[in-house]
Amino acid sequence: EIEKVWADVKQSITKTKSAHFDNGKQIMEAYTQLADHVDVVVDMAADASGLLFDPDPAAYLYMDLVFSKSGNVLGMLTRMRGVAVGALQRGEWSDADSSVMKQLTMTLNESLSTLNERVALLSKHGESELKQWATSYHAIEAYRDELNSLGAKAAALPKGSKMPVEPMAVFEAGKKAAEAYDQFHNAAFDRMYGLMTERAAAAVRTRNMVVLASLLGLLFAGYLYFGVASAIRRASMAV
Repeated sequence: EIEKVWADVKQSITKTKSAHFDNGKQIMEAYTQLADHVDVVVDMAADASGLLFDPDPAAYLYMDLVFSKSGNVLGMLTRMRGVAVGALQRGEWSDADSSVMKQLTMTLNESLSTLNERVALLSKHGESELKQWATSYHAIEAYRDELNSLGAKAAALPKGSKMPVEPMAVFEAGKKAAEAYDQFHNAAFDRMYGLMTERAAAAVRTRNMVVLASLLGLLFAGYLYFGVASAIRRASMAV
């Protein structure tokens, strides 16, 4: 099933890259939908692989961060940016925009809290805290607060007033926050990959030791066999 879903997503990626959009709102909607589809594929791959049930606590936490928890933060942030950019392009911040932004902010805060707990747990299992986490966490918080402040100011303006900021400025600020978050995500992935590589190498060493022990056992058994056989021959020749 995952192969079919991934094939559909790849086709959507190709179409989106070559598509023509009339405005920024259409771009945001298209790429947000595409990001949702990619998240579905990632979740399916993680479930199918069984990696999320890794017995090593550190490896499990990193895989949970990389494949399960981190996408929620970036997804909520992208949606919040989409609401803000859309309102700025329309030239009006509606009550619906404020309501959606409030809900997205609550979900983002929950996701950030969950990530913070996961990162804190890593230190309890012998892992050093990823230095990129603090930077990305503050970048996400700052952009979240910036969007909410913008929403409050825009909503208070009389109808027909000029918006306090240009849509592209909000978009670019979101891009910088996402880049900071990507650094944390990439660092977590690299550490997870390193742990998995170490586990694979250890498994190979263990397998080689088992094979070597088996060969030594066979050699010892052969030595005993030939020794006993030789003793029997000598005894029979002495009779």
